[in-house]
Amino acid sequence: MALALLALVVLARLWFSKSYAEAAGRFAIACQELTSAGHNVSHQRLKLGIKGPEAEELAIDIAVIGSLDSGKAIMSSSGVHGVEGYPGSAIQLSIMDKLAKSPTFDDHAVIFIHAVNPYGMAWWRRFNENNVDLNRNFLRTDEHYSGVPEGYEEVKDFINPKTAPKKREPSFNIRALMLILRHGFDNLKQAVAEGQYQYPTAIQYGGSKLEKGPTMLTEWLMTNLASTNKLFAIDHHTGLGPSGHDTLLLPLELKFDDREKFEKLQDLFPGHIELLDAKSGVGYEIKGD
Repeated sequence: MALALLALVVLARLWFSKSYAEAAGRFAIACQELTSAGHNVSHQRLKLGIKGPEAEELAIDIAVIGSLDSGKAIMSSSGVHGVEGYPGSAIQLSIMDKLAKSPTFDDHAVIFIHAVNPYGMAWWRRFNENNVDLNRNFLRTDEHYSGVPEGYEEVKDFINPKTAPKKREPSFNIRALMLILRHGFDNLKQAVAEGQYQYPTAIQYGGSKLEKGPTMLTEWLMTNLASTNKLFAIDHHTGLGPSGHDTLLLPLELKFDDREKFEKLQDLFPGHIELLDAKSGVGYEIKGD
C-alpha cells in the first residue's frame, strides 16, 4: 500500500513544472506529441507583450485537439489565478499525454487553455500585471466595474495592512475573531471574496475594464466557438475544497434553474459537488467569472 501511494506521488510530480517557462515549453511539446500521434491539433499563442523572470515571453497558450466543426467541445483552462496554474498545468499535461496514446477523434474537440494569467504564474502571484484578479474581471454585460461588496469597508484595512505582517502577531487573531463575532463568518467571507472595483492596490481588485489577456482570450473564444452548441468547461483552481480532493464548484442558480442538469452532475461526481453559496460550504458568490 505504501509503495503504491509513493508511486502515485512520484507519477503526479512528473507533471508539475518549476516555472512558467518550463510549463509553457512542456505544453508546446505535448502539442507536438499529439500531432505526431496522428491527432488533429491547432496550437496558438496569445502574446501579452511582456516578459517573465527568465526573460521569457508571456502568453496564453491554446491547443485544440479534434474538430471544432463538430459543434461539441470540452474545455480545460488553467492559471486564472496565476500561481494556481501549476497544478492546473500538471492536470492538462497529464490528460494530453493520455490523449496522445488514445485513438484520434473528429466528433468533438478538446480545448486546453494554458495559463490565462501567465504573469501571475511566472511571478508566483495570484493577480496579473495590473494587480487585477482575473476571476473577478470577466464581467457579464449586466455587471459594472465599480463599487465594493456590502461590508467590504468594515474589513478593508484589516485585509490590506499598510505594513508587512510579522511572523507572530497575536493581535491579528484577536481582530479577526472580533470581526467574525460582529459581522458573522459567512457575511465576512462574501464581503472579502466577492470582488471589489474601487481600490486598485487592494486585494480582490477586479479592474476598471476587461484586461488585455482576457480581451484576447474572449475574442479567440467568440471567433472559434461560433459554431459550438455544446460546451463543457472546467476552470482549474486550488483555493477551495479539501486538500487533495477534487471539488466541482457550480453556480448556485444551477440548482434552481436547471435541476435536471444539477442532479445529473451529482450522479456523475458524487461527493465532489459544491455550490458557490456564501451560506453553505466553502463557496461564495463573485462578480466576474
